[in-house]
Amino acid sequence: MLITLEFADVVARVHALRRRRFEFAVLHCADLEIDPMARLVNVAGTMVRLTNREHAMLLHLVRNSDRIVSRSELLAHVWGGFDAAAHWVETHIGRLRSKLVGCRATIETIGARGYRVREGRAIPNGGNVQGVRR
Repeated sequence: MLITLEFADVVARVHALRRRRFEFAVLHCADLEIDPMARLVNVAGTMVRLTNREHAMLLHLVRNSDRIVSRSELLAHVWGGFDAAAHWVETHIGRLRSKLVGCRATIETIGARGYRVREGRAIPNGGNVQGVRR
C-alpha cells in the first residue's frame, strides 16, 4: 500500500519528531541531572524523589534556565487549565529547594518577576535562599 503525503505533512512530522527528542533528552545543570523519560532526578549522583508537580516545575525551570520564568507561566505549565492559587508556586519552590540541598544548581527568586535556575555553589543550609532583587 502506498501512502502519499504532502510536503507540509512531512515537514510537520519531522518537526514533531525533533520536538519529542528534545522533550525526552537528559538535562544537566551543574551537578543536577534530570531524565524526563524515566522521571529521575539526581543531585551529584544521589537520586532525589520528587512529586509530579515538583518534577514538572523543575523540568520547566531547567529547560528555561536562560531566562526568568514568571509565577503565572509556572502555574499555566504545571497546573494547566486548573484554577490554581499563586501561593502554590511558592510552596512547591520551597519544597524543591529543600530537596535539592547540596546541589550547585539553585533556584533563585528574582524580585516579583519570577524564578530562574542558576549554576553556582551548593547551598548547605537546607536550600533556604533569599530572593535576589533586580
